[in-house]
Amino acid sequence: MAVKIGTQVSGIRCQGSGTRGQAGYSLVEMIVVIAIASVLLSIAVIGFYDFITNSKLNEYRDNILSYLQEARARSITSVPHGIAFAANSYQFVRLKDGRCSTTSTTECNADSDCPSGEVCNSGDFMYDYPAGEPSVILNNVLVGNYVLSWNGCSLLSDTTLWFDRKGIPRCVDWSLAFGTITITTGSRYKELVIDRTGKVRYE
Repeated sequence: MAVKIGTQVSGIRCQGSGTRGQAGYSLVEMIVVIAIASVLLSIAVIGFYDFITNSKLNEYRDNILSYLQEARARSITSVPHGIAFAANSYQFVRLKDGRCSTTSTTECNADSDCPSGEVCNSGDFMYDYPAGEPSVILNNVLVGNYVLSWNGCSLLSDTTLWFDRKGIPRCVDWSLAFGTITITTGSRYKELVIDRTGKVRYE
């Protein structure tokens, strides 16, 4: 019996042992990512700015409310107090109401304010008009770039809100003071509304 001797070559399938490399980002993909990040950053910045602005408005509004309440309380228990408004600041003031006994044109709050030998006579607890009465500045508060306005008096030039001995809000001509104090920056604002009895509320 003949035996056929042959050579059989087995195919060997080779498989690379290395891993497939990761492809990099294309220029278009990078531009898209940067654009999205820029939009998100802009939204975050605007939101943070709004938060800071609103916080400052609330802070200034609450400070003014606190001074108004203190002015009213002091006016009832001692001498008239109030707030004098300017565009970017306001002053917490006490009316210098008394007059020295002999030099009656000299205002005083204590005998020591008068010339030697004179005494300080108590005043009428009124903000005398038209000359007005000098006031003692107890505190001057700046509000930076924020703008203040007070529309509670008939005279546009009257920027002082004070309280009489009954706690009633008054203007310099003794007329009732009631209206709105507004703190503004750009298109944002906060308001305090004062009624005829001296009560203040947020608007």
